[in-house]
Amino acid sequence: MVNRMVGVLQLRTGVYEEVEHDINATVQAFVVVVLVALSSVIGFALSGAFGGHGIGIGKAIGIIVAEIAGWLIWSYLTYLIGTRFFHGVASYRELLRTVGYADAPGILTIFRFLPFFGGILLVLSVVWRVVAGILAVRQALNVDTTKAIVTMVISFIPYALLMTLLTRI
Repeated sequence: MVNRMVGVLQLRTGVYEEVEHDINATVQAFVVVVLVALSSVIGFALSGAFGGHGIGIGKAIGIIVAEIAGWLIWSYLTYLIGTRFFHGVASYRELLRTVGYADAPGILTIFRFLPFFGGILLVLSVVWRVVAGILAVRQALNVDTTKAIVTMVISFIPYALLMTLLTRI
């Protein structure tokens, strides 16, 4: 699993193909998503410790649940849009695995507490996750890069609306 995460961080497309076809990698992808969520919680907690704001257990659980729900929802929306509109060839579980692993750069959110560098690393992690996500979608759906990007953009709109609703509940 660690080697695959490193491969994702290196943006190696072969890793996505490997993960896509490994039915045992679904649990691993879930672990990657949870590790990213925990990194985010730790980053929030440390930034709160230095900035005078705390993070409660409720917020910590909320971050973890939102990260997992976001992974499940966005993967499904990407699957629907990619297969129906762009004739991508993949199962939902294949997308679930590749998209879960594409979240690996989110590990950098643990460093959000660092003055100046924390913000840079946070932005870097977002950009890195987007690029990794494009590769994940492209490889899983077997579509070109343009179709992968359009699929991500279109699926992001309902995903953002759903996540906004979930976080308000």
